Amino acid sequence: MRVNASALLITVVFAGTVCRAQHSSGSHNFETIDMALGAVVPVGEVYDGLWSVQTGLEGRIATEFYGGTVHLALGIFNNEGRVGSLPDFFVLQSSLGWGYPVVLPAGVTLTGGGHFGAMSMLFAEDKQADDSHEIETELAAGIFVRADVQLTHDLGVFVESDWTRVFTAIPITFTTMRGGIRFTTSMPKWLRGVLR
Repeated sequence: MRVNASALLITVVFAGTVCRAQHSSGSHNFETIDMALGAVVPVGEVYDGLWSVQTGLEGRIATEFYGGTVHLALGIFNNEGRVGSLPDFFVLQSSLGWGYPVVLPAGVTLTGGGHFGAMSMLFAEDKQADDSHEIETELAAGIFVRADVQLTHDLGVFVESDWTRVFTAIPITFTTMRGGIRFTTSMPKWLRGVLR
């Protein structure tokens, strides 16, 4: 098997750059905890008019991680059946994500990145039958762009655009706008030690 020398050189240089970046940024990981809470507003049609997506709520916790920020998020929203006997269903979305922040003037930070996780759908009883509740959980992945504005040392606001693909038998795509408040504080030393 022949190995392309240029490809090998690029791979070695890239790997070395990543390792060096991780080594140099390792001391800056897990310095702060950023906690955010905001509204999730659907944009456009999702289910071809069969269900109506309602405004929801999402909580997010984030910290520095190798040149960017890593976050855990949990969101909830309801979907109301528009047609006949279609049941309503409640969605619980959990995700792990990473983003790369770019600091702009006037206390604005722009972050772009991706996330993956699970979307659990709790279906209400069928409107024409006496069926029990049913839970369906599917994998989900997406991308986001977020703008954060720092108001004080600890307090800020954010607005975010998110695109999420849910890998059901027939894939579902959600486009949402999110906005809310965020609070930043130093991470406790004991927790920083555990994470490092």
